[in-house]
Amino acid sequence: MSSFLCFYRLLRALVTATVVLVLPTAWAETVNLTVGSISRNMIIHAPVGIEANRPLVISLHGLNQNAAYQQSQAALDPIADTERFLVAYPNGLNSSWSLSGTTDIDLILAVIDYMAGRYNIDRSRVYLSGFSMGGMMTYYAATRIADKIAAFAPISGYPIGGPNTTSSRPIPIIHTHGTADDVVGYGNVQSHINAWVQRNACPSVPVVTDPYPSNKPNSICTKYYYGPGTNGVEVVLMSLEGKGHWISNDTANGIHTSQEIWNFCKNYTVNGPIVGNGGIVFQENQVGFVGVDGTVDNNNAGFTGSGFANTANAVGAGVSWKMRFPFAATKSFAFRYASTDTRMGKLVINGTAVGNVSFPATGSWGVWSTVTVSAPVGEGGADVRLSAVSATGLPNIDYLEVSGGETLARSPLADAYVREGSGNTGSNFGTSPQLVVKSDGSAGSSFNRRSYLKFSAVGLADATRIRLRLVPFQVDGSASLAYEALSDDTWTEARLIWSNQPAGGSMILATLGGYAVDVATTVDVTAAAKSEGGDGVLSLRISDPVNSNTLIGFHSKEASTLEKRPLLEAIYPAAVPVATAVAHLRFDEADSITAADSTGNGWNGLLSGASSWVGGGSAVRNGALRLTGGFPDVGQRSGGVYRTYGGGRTGRWEGSRADERDSRSWTFPRASGFREGNFAH
Repeated sequence: MSSFLCFYRLLRALVTATVVLVLPTAWAETVNLTVGSISRNMIIHAPVGIEANRPLVISLHGLNQNAAYQQSQAALDPIADTERFLVAYPNGLNSSWSLSGTTDIDLILAVIDYMAGRYNIDRSRVYLSGFSMGGMMTYYAATRIADKIAAFAPISGYPIGGPNTTSSRPIPIIHTHGTADDVVGYGNVQSHINAWVQRNACPSVPVVTDPYPSNKPNSICTKYYYGPGTNGVEVVLMSLEGKGHWISNDTANGIHTSQEIWNFCKNYTVNGPIVGNGGIVFQENQVGFVGVDGTVDNNNAGFTGSGFANTANAVGAGVSWKMRFPFAATKSFAFRYASTDTRMGKLVINGTAVGNVSFPATGSWGVWSTVTVSAPVGEGGADVRLSAVSATGLPNIDYLEVSGGETLARSPLADAYVREGSGNTGSNFGTSPQLVVKSDGSAGSSFNRRSYLKFSAVGLADATRIRLRLVPFQVDGSASLAYEALSDDTWTEARLIWSNQPAGGSMILATLGGYAVDVATTVDVTAAAKSEGGDGVLSLRISDPVNSNTLIGFHSKEASTLEKRPLLEAIYPAAVPVATAVAHLRFDEADSITAADSTGNGWNGLLSGASSWVGGGSAVRNGALRLTGGFPDVGQRSGGVYRTYGGGRTGRWEGSRADERDSRSWTFPRASGFREGNFAH
């Protein structure tokens, strides 16, 4: 039988399987696009108040279906609302997809461009999924625009002519398929999985979880995991026993397909895997990593970054990090690790043990897992250490991830709008519950209005993102408004009028459109807010630069509804990595050391991050090392970490007396063969 005849029968089966379905209706916004010379459209779902720089999932319908049906069956929208990402459901021409050429490839690219222009999405985190023929299109896109899509998630669909893996890079794929699919048969799934496993250089033998999830003994899902491969990509097959040709969201007896797709895709950008789960990740040999009582190795597969911390097999051997907490709070500390046996560690923060951490065996040194513990922390600098409580040492530690970031909002110090025109130029609207923007381009027109806001910019140094949040009460049409940061902060809410308004043009932050009544809009003002270190005040102006003669009105700080008032939202990380100062120490074998500077026959060598060694009568065989400069907060520590080069000894410099710690001194025993080391703080 020819491949064309097989494909024809498959298409006929697809049509037969779907024409009898009643397509449900759902609230959505339909957007029209012109792609080349062709008019196209899509349904978009945007969570209320969606932030900038969020991911996008593009979901493709099956043959003889449409975007509304795909939106209903995929059930992605509730997940998007919770996880804060956007979804686009394009419509295919004639309810179909072009599996050759660029017609629908160009559509996908146009969808990405539109969503980027309107919502400022993170272009590195665009994910593509599709059902049935939409799944076929997903596979086709993998061979054409792998540089634009971070991960691919076909459902019940694959290329009929056989596998094609000519992608521009290794790509992560999660394929979901029912074993009883009588339209796109399950029997050919494995050949496509095998082809991508080979393309991605993933392990050919999968890790099988049956049932999946393992805590559901009656689940009909089996998960086949192949990975990691080149650049950390993975291939996953979710096999649904007895399921047919539909999107299965059967959480009682299996899985929610779209939730599993999101759980997989969210780990990737077009540049590779995302390390961690949104917290602050501390990798070996990067800022915040102080050291390990052992070595940083890379001889076991599956690690991230440059390697993993391999401690000595000894009680007390550990890994140390240095960080700063913006606020006192409870934080989560997640350790990614590998171990062939169960091991126990002790978590210590600023010298205080906060609890033990159990690391169950992962099965091999190349299989990694994560354990998480929570602990209260104080505001400010912190020395964090994980140390072994038994002679077997710690498991291999890939990284530490600290989670528990916060978003803090502040109200305006002042806000008001000004209005031009006869009878308005001298009027003050500082007590109005409205902030209004409009312009018709005519000088002296009473239609012309601009709005101003002023916020405190104090205490924003550690914030990773700062955004202005506004809620419209009136939107008369389509308009793109300009948001500017002003250098003039002298205006006051009670005195601001059209004739004394501050000049604009200092810093254009954004030009945004797409407003809707009672749907919050956000504007990234991070750079402007952080540049206000001098006076600690951020002034903003909103205007209509293209004179669209369209009124856009926002609630002001005098609005009666609290949650609709303007806010400056500062998003703080869970922790801020702190660079460690490192000094290199060399000394000779003499039993008596009289010199203690950087040039004598005693302490000598290269200093990095410290201004000088300080000598003294205590600088003898079992004497003290004292540092000056470049080592803040040393007095709060009981010791530092050293690594040896000559004799292979490992250990810690320990301050033995309080006066030594207070004077930034450490004593340590000298042994034959110990020549040099790094002091890190």
